[in-house]
Amino acid sequence: MLYIGWVVAIVVVGAVCFVMLRVWYRKALYWTWSERRLRVILPKVRAGEMPIEELSRVGGPLNALVPLIQDLCRDLRQQQAVIAGLDQELSRKVAYRTGALERTIQSLRQQASSDVLTGLYNRRALETMLPEMMQKCRQQGKDLTLLMMDVDNFKLLNDLRGHGAGDEFLKSLGQLIKSSIRASDAAFRYGGDEFVIVLPNCSPGPAEQIGQRLVGMVEQLVKPMKLARPPGLSLGLNALSKCDVDADANALLDGADCSLYAQKGQRKRQMKSAQPTAA
Repeated sequence: MLYIGWVVAIVVVGAVCFVMLRVWYRKALYWTWSERRLRVILPKVRAGEMPIEELSRVGGPLNALVPLIQDLCRDLRQQQAVIAGLDQELSRKVAYRTGALERTIQSLRQQASSDVLTGLYNRRALETMLPEMMQKCRQQGKDLTLLMMDVDNFKLLNDLRGHGAGDEFLKSLGQLIKSSIRASDAAFRYGGDEFVIVLPNCSPGPAEQIGQRLVGMVEQLVKPMKLARPPGLSLGLNALSKCDVDADANALLDGADCSLYAQKGQRKRQMKSAQPTAA
């Protein structure tokens, strides 16, 4: 009888253990299934690929945690929306500030390279632009002509009419020059009453015509002044085709300067010869 009792006890304990193990196994499977669904759905919800309500499909033991997870996901989306809005606002501000800075830099560059009185480029710009224009024309196998102009009797105009009248004359001359050249040309105020026009892809003949046209326009400009010795233009000209192959910008300028003062000297000699001799 004792033996039978032990057998029955062992069978009962085994059955209980089997039942408990089966229950534990089923719960373990249930938990694993629920966790796997959560692992699949939650990343898609966080990425915005699924609505938050899809978390209700998790089910199982984790279903009690779903409302808390949904609230956390909603808070996360709100924070992401706020951050996205801040990023857009920051991007707009950066773009605005960058645009304003670029406009300021461009304005400063223009001021640094422009002559305030005439609106033409200044001498500093000539030193930068002329070598570049010469190099480009040489690479393209084209000529470049430099026209140098000097205002005759400008000091006399200042002495007789004042510096205000002299400034107005220079402003008007700057406008005449700008209206007489092409978009590819560049005009510079080289000094007080000296000007330079750089004419790429232009031979000396057409450049001389531009200079003579400006001379005539200045003659018409000063007629109303009714001065005995009105301001006028003297011209000097030089071109790449007249220079050595390796001539630099200074050589081109020097050649135009020599041409200018040769013309001024010739004009002075003509004026002296035209004066009546004493009896």
